[in-house]
Amino acid sequence: MDEQPSTYAEVHLTRLFDAPRERVYRAFTEPDDLVRWIWGAEAKNTVATFEARVGAPYTIYTDNAWDEDGKRPRAGMRGLVLFAEPNEHLVYSLQWDADVGYNGGPDPVLDEIVSVRFADEDGGTRMEYHHLGVPDVGNSAALHSSSIDSTFDDLAKLLAHA
Repeated sequence: MDEQPSTYAEVHLTRLFDAPRERVYRAFTEPDDLVRWIWGAEAKNTVATFEARVGAPYTIYTDNAWDEDGKRPRAGMRGLVLFAEPNEHLVYSLQWDADVGYNGGPDPVLDEIVSVRFADEDGGTRMEYHHLGVPDVGNSAALHSSSIDSTFDDLAKLLAHA
């Protein structure tokens, strides 16, 4: 039986987007925007529910890129909005409904917490992203950081076309 990790990693990324703060915040809170960037360019048939209200549940599901068997496995994330200050700060819990490398065992994985702050900077928006509680299995923080940073590239493309 797999044991729960004894340590947890934290991912902190800061990005500058060439878009108003209100637009970047909306990309995190509007289902129509979320489905266009959050799972990356390879995602297909993405659906999302999200309401930026404390206590509101959210879900984001997609058909992932082709696996080695030629199938498109369904993947998802879900959680609760814990704090929402429009255009300023968003905090939500995150529970994966997909194997992300550390949650494939029989034991439940604790909720992770994501905090995103938005601020005006240089005519655009500085976004500070904190992802807390990632079970540390050696390279968790590095893998998450790389994956999330790549997803933010997709967000930047969405914002550039807005």
